[in-house]
Amino acid sequence: MNCDEVRDLTGAYALGSVSPGEKRQIEDHLEDCDLHDEIAGLTATAMGLASASLQLEPPVDLGGRISAAIHSEPDVVVTRPIARPIWQRVKRIAS
Repeated sequence: MNCDEVRDLTGAYALGSVSPGEKRQIEDHLEDCDLHDEIAGLTATAMGLASASLQLEPPVDLGGRISAAIHSEPDVVVTRPIARPIWQRVKRIAS
């Protein structure tokens, strides 16, 4: 992997979103490259943002409520034509 390829994957690497193979290739490249400080800074920033955000658990019954809402809605039936977009309804002024 070359420097340009590592730069392209820097954000994903910092967020832990690269494949294990890509991670290994990036880390091998960083052993002999000056991008290490840049990537370390991005990784620290990503981890800081992740730890600063709230981790909320959804309500236990959320899945059931969503399922019930989906199954309780009647099928949508269009009883009148949908209006044409405004640009199709405006009369053109002759030039």
